[in-house]
Amino acid sequence: MKKLLIPLLAVAIATGTTKTANDYSEPSLVRCTVYTADEGSITASGDEVREGIVAGRKEWLGMTALLYDTDMNFIGFYEFKDCGGAKGLKNGTVIDVFREDKVDCREWVAQYGDHVYMQIVDAKG
Repeated sequence: MKKLLIPLLAVAIATGTTKTANDYSEPSLVRCTVYTADEGSITASGDEVREGIVAGRKEWLGMTALLYDTDMNFIGFYEFKDCGGAKGLKNGTVIDVFREDKVDCREWVAQYGDHVYMQIVDAKG
């Protein structure tokens, strides 16, 4: 994969702050967790869970996240279709990537760890 050469905007990850989509107009480091759900489960947007979905702030539903590993290698496009009750998800300092099963969750963590760079664009994925 080619590295993306974009200036980085360093964002401190503080649990008490609220981050808007504008705070992520440039790639910024965020905590990234992964989750899985039963086939047919419905996201906050009303769509079924599937690969390519990410959970975050409720205000981000319908936006797209561009994710990069910590070496700035492009991971992929992810649609904000879900949100959660955890404080980090609500305040925008954590995102939660959907994976098909627990094996895929473990593979994600092994490959990318628990932080990624994220850039948010106001576009459908």
